[in-house]
Amino acid sequence: MKQRVYSSKKITILDYFRMISRYRQPIFGLAVFIAILTYAIAAAKPDIYKASVRAIKPNRGGYTSNSLLGISLLDAARGDEKGEIIEYLMSSRRMAEDVAKEFNLAKEWGVSTEVAAAKVQKMVDTHTRPQMPIMDIWAFGKDPDLLVDIIKFMLTNLDKLNNDLDITTDKPLLIVLDEVRADREPVSKNAGRKAVVAFLLVSVTMITSIFFWEYIQKLKAEEKRAAI
Repeated sequence: MKQRVYSSKKITILDYFRMISRYRQPIFGLAVFIAILTYAIAAAKPDIYKASVRAIKPNRGGYTSNSLLGISLLDAARGDEKGEIIEYLMSSRRMAEDVAKEFNLAKEWGVSTEVAAAKVQKMVDTHTRPQMPIMDIWAFGKDPDLLVDIIKFMLTNLDKLNNDLDITTDKPLLIVLDEVRADREPVSKNAGRKAVVAFLLVSVTMITSIFFWEYIQKLKAEEKRAAI
């Protein structure tokens, strides 16, 4: 039985460059194709706009004893818990359904009310600044005017939900600092950045795959020579 013999020659950086040079056309040809395809897909997506508003959480009042969420008076003294409650209400299913019904989004989008509510939940985002009674509210969508109306409705409906659920005695829950506004320029699609990332990923993947393929072929050839 013959012993397998493998080459002890170390692979140098020059070997990598030689391999890349031999396969440069398929490597970079496919990478360029994928990059162009990625750019085209990203650029073809519909424009997305952003509406936003900044509000302040009043530091007053407390939660009622009938609160459905079971908040204690100790929690009521903490602004971060109150901010979490507001964020929960803003992103709740009930709020999204109210928005969908108010603007008849199910008919507008040709979907069911449940699906329209789920889309609304994805459209709206909130952020509370740590240790500060400030909350930023954003909405993203294709119609900037509708986004403004949605945020305004949600701010009004927030107090209605508070009354219905009997959570806290604070009214209003939020005080708007600035007028709700929508950017008239669409959010950047980052098509160029995505194309560059796609080019690099495809290039690295192909180079690595070809290198291992050649390495395996080399081992097989050495095995055949050793078997002779």
